[in-house]
Amino acid sequence: MVDFILTLQVPYNIIGCLDKNNDPLNKMVVLCFQKSSNKLLACLYENYVDSDPKTGGKEKRKQAASFQSVSQLQKENLNKLMTNLRCTHFVLCLIPNETKTPGIMDAFMVLHQLRCNGVLEGICRKGFPNRIIYVEFKQCHRILNPHAIPDDVFVDSRKATEKPQPVQVWTHQGVI
Repeated sequence: MVDFILTLQVPYNIIGCLDKNNDPLNKMVVLCFQKSSNKLLACLYENYVDSDPKTGGKEKRKQAASFQSVSQLQKENLNKLMTNLRCTHFVLCLIPNETKTPGIMDAFMVLHQLRCNGVLEGICRKGFPNRIIYVEFKQCHRILNPHAIPDDVFVDSRKATEKPQPVQVWTHQGVI
């Protein structure tokens, strides 16, 4: 058994690391990766272009431009992965009730799941408030149904907001 102990700080200089490690991939290794039973590994190397110095003329110049070192290939694959992750849309599954009975929805349980998963926070970050006082809501959305609550009739905002609402409306503040 070998013990490796450092008692002092060891400084590392990473400037030029990619230039120093600009090694081409071995053809046999690439071929092995392309024919691998591991789908991810095979996918990463399926479009690999090899630069072969034995070919001459135009083909040599064409392939020299597509020479890929290990670090360049890794960087390219990481960029492809990040592009793919940025384009992916995830579906969030919510449990409607504790018994998972069809047709029954526990609003508090669903709201709790939305809060815990950061959905409400994301909606607020996009400019949609998750709470709006009744007076502002009434003033902003009165144009949709002006006869629902006449101007001459007083409606207590607390009583109006206590009524159970089957649908929660998300509005972009200041926009109808």
